[in-house]
Amino acid sequence: MFGAKALILLTRKWKLKPPNTVLSFSSSSQHVKFKAPMDMAAIDGELRVFLVAGEVSGDSIASRLMASLKLLSPFPVRFSGIGGSKMRSEGLQSLFPIEDISVMGIWELLPHLYTFKERLNEAVKAASLFEPHVVLTVDSKGFSFRFLKQLRARQSQQKLHSPAHFHYVAPSFWAWKGGEERLGGLAEFVDHLLCILPNEDKVCRLNGLSATFVGHPVLEDIMELNLMNSPSINECKAEGNGKDFRRKHEVPPACFLEAEYKKSVGCFPSSQTQWNY
Repeated sequence: MFGAKALILLTRKWKLKPPNTVLSFSSSSQHVKFKAPMDMAAIDGELRVFLVAGEVSGDSIASRLMASLKLLSPFPVRFSGIGGSKMRSEGLQSLFPIEDISVMGIWELLPHLYTFKERLNEAVKAASLFEPHVVLTVDSKGFSFRFLKQLRARQSQQKLHSPAHFHYVAPSFWAWKGGEERLGGLAEFVDHLLCILPNEDKVCRLNGLSATFVGHPVLEDIMELNLMNSPSINECKAEGNGKDFRRKHEVPPACFLEAEYKKSVGCFPSSQTQWNY
């Protein structure tokens, strides 16, 4: 839900780059008209989102975001892209199984290099035909960043409107040598980064990459678990007779307590528990 809220807010403010335009602060670009993805969605009567998740963890994050977007978007949402079983349960028809692109490391990639390139080209072509307002990749930076880079190049060559490119889960730049400095290069094809760890967004912005901290998905899992395990109101009700309870535990009448302790305030655990008198 956190990521979806951030995405909705950003798509209201974000401006799509018209074809044949270069974003700059020069006087020639000041008169260019920009439209936010939500403005385009209002014209089209739907919000089109192209999603890419190449790993099981990304499939889980993206599926939750899809469910939240359907609740929060002021327009019907139509999805396309690549995902696993959880994203399919939210209505996505995946272009191909995520196993085709969920390879880690150079040695693991080599035997699958042809398939990887083929799937990459297939994804770029499908995204162009879908004409999304928003493109969102989740983690899996090896495939995601190549996809976003090629998609932007294709849109530029064909003089198409470029949708807003978002990437969910920042790359582990703190683990790279000179990683922070390399963040700025992502800005060529990543418009905005949704970060799950504190301070990542600040580091990204300092290095020229627009970013927002949206919280870790584990926190949402914990919240959902707590809600599932919380007792219902009926379970919290204590059955019994109030007079019998007061007599058994020698509790003074309410009028006596009010007169005796009117200046005192007591806080007790589970004070919201309802008693049936």
